Amino acid sequence: MQIFTNNFTKIFYIFLSSRIVVVFFVIIGNTIYGNNNNFKHSFCHWDCDWYSTIILKGYDLFPYAHIDGNAANWAFFPVFPKIVHYLSSILSVNHLSVSLLLNNVVFLFSLFYLFLYVKKIYNNDIAFTTVLLMSFSPYSIYFSVPYTESLFFLFLILVFYFMKENKWIYAGLFAALLSGTRGIGVMIVFPMLFVAIQQYGVKNLISFKTIDSYKVFLALLLAPMGLFLYMHYLYLIVGDAFAFKHIQIAWGREMQSFYSVLVDGLNKPWSTYPFYCAITTVVGISLTFILLLKKRYEEFIFMFIAILIPLSTGIVSMPRYIYTLFPIYISFALIIYKFKLFKNILLAFFSAGLAFMAISWAVGKGYMI
Repeated sequence: MQIFTNNFTKIFYIFLSSRIVVVFFVIIGNTIYGNNNNFKHSFCHWDCDWYSTIILKGYDLFPYAHIDGNAANWAFFPVFPKIVHYLSSILSVNHLSVSLLLNNVVFLFSLFYLFLYVKKIYNNDIAFTTVLLMSFSPYSIYFSVPYTESLFFLFLILVFYFMKENKWIYAGLFAALLSGTRGIGVMIVFPMLFVAIQQYGVKNLISFKTIDSYKVFLALLLAPMGLFLYMHYLYLIVGDAFAFKHIQIAWGREMQSFYSVLVDGLNKPWSTYPFYCAITTVVGISLTFILLLKKRYEEFIFMFIAILIPLSTGIVSMPRYIYTLFPIYISFALIIYKFKLFKNILLAFFSAGLAFMAISWAVGKGYMI
């Protein structure tokens, strides 16, 4: 119990320190460079506005937004906005306040489960290094704003944690929430299937001779239910179960070759945002293959899919999609945890990047979308 308390305390201080950086530099950015919005509204930009429409009014019945009038909020999955809606109603508190509090609390608990998960695989040093790097990552800004990243992180780490614990029903329930939080979450079924085969073997699973086989089967059935329920809802209100996918055209996203998207980004001038996205994607892919080399196959499978599918629709926002996923930081930690100097240099670089991203968020820079 003492070890549990000490670890949680240490993680809490890591979390608190990183969030102080976020809050301080959002205030600085908003006051000096921004529009001097009130505190809550300085955290709400881009997708936050879309989630606000769902929280306050529900899902659109037809497209109306953007210059061409072809955008609707169907692209944004329901778990996050619905939780905020119900909490806001119950507590009689503004939805932005609820969003900010929810996401920060969720991020803290996610970090703690991340520590427990990585410690089970490796040791305390690697676990704390992973938590430290993820907390101060420049892209950890998204865990403190009204986006889905915090909840997605929580549900994702809980699926992996409970699979490791052989608690498959819990893993399936959190996988269902994951697939209802963001579309890519449904791809968790592939690492789940891999881990199940690794733990029990194909013959034991398909024979259904043990209770564990039924638990795994139920977990795999539960995993896509968040997505399926949302698709059913969209079919009922707009007549198109795939409206969440079809509406992506309003943001210029269409399926194409991920290779051509990446090459096109790399061919852009080096000072442009698409080039930056392409370079950070290459780094993310490289870090993903570190997981493969270290035989972390389930994390590799998820990361590989979670990078290639969004990359196939465009290079914009790829850094956010990649660097808010916890396996990337396991890769970082595995590379540097023995080298204190490199760890301190990377942490300083991350902290400076987090400050920069917080200011950029407050100002509403386009590359933060």
